[in-house]
Amino acid sequence: MRFQLVVTNHPTSDISRPSVFVSDFVTGKRHIIGHVPEGLQRQCIQIGVRTSRVDSIYLTGIADWKSLSGLPGFILTVGDQGVKDLNIFHSGNRVIKFLVSSWRYFVFRLGLRFVIEDIDVHKSGEYQIKAINITRSDDAPGKTNDNEFLKHISELLRHMFGLKYELGANGRFLTKIALPWTFYHPKVSANYIMTGNAVRGRFLVEKAIELGCPKRQFRDLCAFKTVTLEDGTVIKPEDVLEPSKRFDSALFLDIPGEEYLENTINHDWQADLEEGKYTLVYHFIDDSVKNILERPEYQKFIQSFDPTTVHLISHKQYVPDALNYLSSYTSSLKWHMLLPEYFPLFRWSDVGELPIPKELTNVLPMVRGQSAGIESGAPAAVERKFPTTKDEVRTFLKHVYQQDVVPANVPNYPSEEEFVNAAFKPAGKKLGVAPDLSKPLKDQVELLVLGTGSAIPSKLRNVISTCVRIPTETGFRTLILDAGENTLGTIEKLYSPEDTERLFKELKIVFLSHLHADHHIGIISLLNKWNTVRSEHDKLFVVAPWQYAKFVREVQRLDDTLDLTGIEYLSCDEFNQDMILPEHEQAPLEDVSHLDLRTVTCETLELEPNAALQQQLLERAGLRSFRTCYATHCDYSYSCALDFDVGAESFKVAYSGDTRPKLQFAEISEGCDLLIHESTLEDKKYQDAIDKKHSTTSEALQMGILMQAKKILFTHFSQRYRYFSNSSQVYNKLANPTKVRTAVEKVSPIFKAPLSPEMVENAPQIETIFAVDNMHIELGNFDLQRPVFERIGDKLERLFNADVEDESEQVESHYYSKKRKAS
Repeated sequence: MRFQLVVTNHPTSDISRPSVFVSDFVTGKRHIIGHVPEGLQRQCIQIGVRTSRVDSIYLTGIADWKSLSGLPGFILTVGDQGVKDLNIFHSGNRVIKFLVSSWRYFVFRLGLRFVIEDIDVHKSGEYQIKAINITRSDDAPGKTNDNEFLKHISELLRHMFGLKYELGANGRFLTKIALPWTFYHPKVSANYIMTGNAVRGRFLVEKAIELGCPKRQFRDLCAFKTVTLEDGTVIKPEDVLEPSKRFDSALFLDIPGEEYLENTINHDWQADLEEGKYTLVYHFIDDSVKNILERPEYQKFIQSFDPTTVHLISHKQYVPDALNYLSSYTSSLKWHMLLPEYFPLFRWSDVGELPIPKELTNVLPMVRGQSAGIESGAPAAVERKFPTTKDEVRTFLKHVYQQDVVPANVPNYPSEEEFVNAAFKPAGKKLGVAPDLSKPLKDQVELLVLGTGSAIPSKLRNVISTCVRIPTETGFRTLILDAGENTLGTIEKLYSPEDTERLFKELKIVFLSHLHADHHIGIISLLNKWNTVRSEHDKLFVVAPWQYAKFVREVQRLDDTLDLTGIEYLSCDEFNQDMILPEHEQAPLEDVSHLDLRTVTCETLELEPNAALQQQLLERAGLRSFRTCYATHCDYSYSCALDFDVGAESFKVAYSGDTRPKLQFAEISEGCDLLIHESTLEDKKYQDAIDKKHSTTSEALQMGILMQAKKILFTHFSQRYRYFSNSSQVYNKLANPTKVRTAVEKVSPIFKAPLSPEMVENAPQIETIFAVDNMHIELGNFDLQRPVFERIGDKLERLFNADVEDESEQVESHYYSKKRKAS
């Protein structure tokens, strides 16, 4: 096999766009063709695709947020994996540089040679990619972005990537520059033809000698040069070479909407081939184009290709809503058997909504892990390597049970049959429409744990996101605290469309603690989803560092499908009692010499609180107070405490964000009903916590003791942790807050704060949970995890021991490297 093409993802509830991973077995290089949606990086890890070898990404379709929202995290990860060169190719739009430059608030990777180009034909040593642009049927071509504009953008990108000198202050000078408002997006859809270069046939040494060719001229014949001997004999390359091996082509079609369909079908795709035929055609078709395979004109289009051509269809109506993250799913399933009240299971299906018409005999649904090999003179060989059908999933889960569950010997664990059958019961957990007024409202507060990891996604942990549903006498209000990449995907995979819609109708506040990408890449998708279900006069309040609103509005200039109607932004400093870090004006990029970006000076802006908007937030969200304080992590990072009205009572939730322990956070959160605190590292990694400005488990616990919290959710764990081996230490500390000492207590300043008698008395009453992805917890059931931990003990470690992170090396590199730059 010369080339292998592996489907990394197809449209499902939790991944919106398709992409294909191409391996060149001659050079060892790897490429991605298609989209880079949220969740792609995690999917690559799940199916064993090594992103550290990717050197080029060919983006199909038009550039919008959905198609590229996974790219920021992808860049940060491969940069930390040691990738030195990354090429992003697109065709016709000249817009990708604009989008990437909008990430300057949070993406820096010095030493990564990051090239963004629009191509017509891109040739490598082993293949060529030919771009075909398809315009809309109503397109009026002619307008473009001028070269001076692109020159300024390119210089800005040079400061984000590839520079040898330090940026200083995390590149803060880049945020003093405003991107132009005069930007134009032509929305041309990029399609690609991939063709392997012909491979020279075997050189027939005996034949060359027989014809009298001297050895010194063998090289010329191998280079396809004709050789003339001294006696006038002419030897042609074809006389001494076996026929070259030639490769048929793979076509990547991208139809972003109904308005691109006619021009795609009418284009002469055969004329774009220099020779041969298409062995594979990937059809990336947007959901908005309905019932595409039932349309006679599209059937005729497919049948216009060679009968041996294999067509792979990526469209939500024809592909299964498969289980993408099997490691995370099986982890949840194991927990579900121990704590069914906490762990709803993903919704999934092994068939599409519509069958592929029988007359299309060479058409297959595109599914994750599906591989196709391209070899000279042979049709494409398509196979699936990962469980997709019900029978395959059943077999896989039986293997998991025998490999993981049986050796663990957990007392009273359900049987294999019960374990496997649980995956085939109606999944998900119903969201209540209204609370039960016969029960305390506080007990009906719900926590949706959508991600618990730090830095990068992994097989078991997605990056951080927590949703809190607060009951009223008539319904619920929803708060989301940080939203890492693919938060929306997790929601839509866990909950039915009806419950998802209800959740977003309830959504009142999104809080962003700081601008690191693992905390906010998922927010834009949440905003867009909210706008699809909101009522006319609804408002959604985004409380974030002031730079975030500027980032989102810049993205909207590129992607006009991003609807920001009804969304109000408030700076975290609006609610801060601390000394305020200054905001500043932004100089228009077009007014700044591209040689002088580092010397831009702007006026600082004194914060002018918007009291009216603050009051609107408090009233619409049912808040008594909203307070923030600076976190000890990076510039413009915050912790918060929100005090909600719950019937006649108050319910206070405190969220640490990423931070070292800080007394001021304990002060604003005093007496909180729920503390959600980062617990990135175990105590033995205390120095790493200092270096990276995070908290250890014992430090997070001490914060809860100091603020006299009633309940604590530990979250935001390093991706290295699968099992909570320090749980007994936490429980002992709660029982004896002044007696049990840990190694970190000797050095961490937070333990020097005196404990009042009230703090000591409250500590044994605190209920704790170690967060796991995909939890759904009612506060009245907060005490269910601890008995499981105490009953099973170390057997839990064996139960989850097989969930080894294959990407552990890259996680270590990403998170603990001393060379890692702020991101």
